[in-house]
Amino acid sequence: MDCLFYQSYGCYGEQQAAMDRWSELTGKPLFNGDSSYSVPNETMPNPLGPHCESQEERARLSEQLYDIATGNRMGRQRGARINLHLTGGPL
Repeated sequence: MDCLFYQSYGCYGEQQAAMDRWSELTGKPLFNGDSSYSVPNETMPNPLGPHCESQEERARLSEQLYDIATGNRMGRQRGARINLHLTGGPL
């Protein structure tokens, strides 16, 4: 096994305990295969994933997960590299 693949639409804080446990158990990098933050609107009133109040909040949450994925800031603090795939439209 090269990595542990999982899917989670939660924010980093909601995923952190599970990611730490899986990293400890496997010693492998994690790959979140599907994640998204959404800003509901008239054409998509109830999209999947955490609902943000604005595109700015969506960008902040996405940046937080991106930092983890690339090993920046929080990723280095965790001591593990995490990759992710975001869905739900362009950032």
